[in-house]
Amino acid sequence: MFAQQGEFDIPDSFNVGISWDATAAFTANFDVEHIRYSEIKSVGTPLNPLFSGAKLGADNGPGFGWNDMTIYKFGGQWRQNDRWVWRGGFSYGQQPIEGSEVLFNILAPGVQEWHLTGGFTHALSKADELSFAFMYSPQKTITGANPVDGNQQIELAMTQFSLQLGWSRKF
Repeated sequence: MFAQQGEFDIPDSFNVGISWDATAAFTANFDVEHIRYSEIKSVGTPLNPLFSGAKLGADNGPGFGWNDMTIYKFGGQWRQNDRWVWRGGFSYGQQPIEGSEVLFNILAPGVQEWHLTGGFTHALSKADELSFAFMYSPQKTITGANPVDGNQQIELAMTQFSLQLGWSRKF
C-alpha cells in the first residue's frame, strides 16, 4: 500500500540541544530537532500520483505527503532533595500535513503541534526508584477537500494523552 513497495523507513532527524545548570538544584534544557519526512517516499510523497495512474505500493506511488518538521523543545528538572526529582516541559512543531493531503492521512493523522510533559522520580531507598510521567497534547484539527469528491471536506483531529509508571532497581 505504501510507496516504494511498502518500504517504510524512519526518516533522518537531526538534534541539537543545550542544558544549563541554573542552580545546584535546577537544570534547564532547550533542544531543536529537524525531521526530514520528505526523504522517505511512503511518508513524503503526496497523494496526487494516485490520480495520474501510479499504483499503491509502486516506487512512484502515493504517500502521506508529510512536510519536513522542526520541533522546539523546552524542559526543566528540579532536584528537590536526594529523594525527589521533578521534571516538566513542552514542545512545539508545526504539524506536517497540508490540507490537500487529508484523505490518505486518515490512516495516520499526525497533526499534533503542542506537547506538554511532566513527571517525577522518587527514591524509595538507595536501590529502588519510582518514576511517573505524563504527556498531554491538546486537540489539533486540520481540514481539507476530499480529492475524490471536491464537494466533501475531510477533518482530521487528534488529542493525545499518555501516562507512564516505572520502577527501577540498582544492583
